[in-house]
Amino acid sequence: MGFYESMADTAKQLLLQFGQNLTLTRVTSSSYNTTTGGVTTTTTTHTVRGAVFNYQNRQVDGTLIKAGDRQVYLSTQNLSFIPDPTQDTLTISGTVYRILRCVPTIPAGIPVLYELQVRIGN
Repeated sequence: MGFYESMADTAKQLLLQFGQNLTLTRVTSSSYNTTTGGVTTTTTTHTVRGAVFNYQNRQVDGTLIKAGDRQVYLSTQNLSFIPDPTQDTLTISGTVYRILRCVPTIPAGIPVLYELQVRIGN
């Protein structure tokens, strides 16, 4: 096992031990419904493992990071894609958060960890 594979395994084990199950929901398609005049969306859900933290008060600037935003470290295990703010949401303890930012840690092409900034609401 190489260095980065070992890092990914360590991250996976720590999140397995100290994290919680979260639900990542991805919009897979949308179409206009001529009968109702609305949009019909199709989604897929993925159970993922992550650790959720509040931002520290000194990090909250009211613009980029607002009160109530959460920082999530997400395992790459069982995910074949990088979470996308334009089409994914994250459910934490029954509350749906939109993903504002995803910073992947992928050294040498080996996915290790995803750092997300999430916020309640649409």
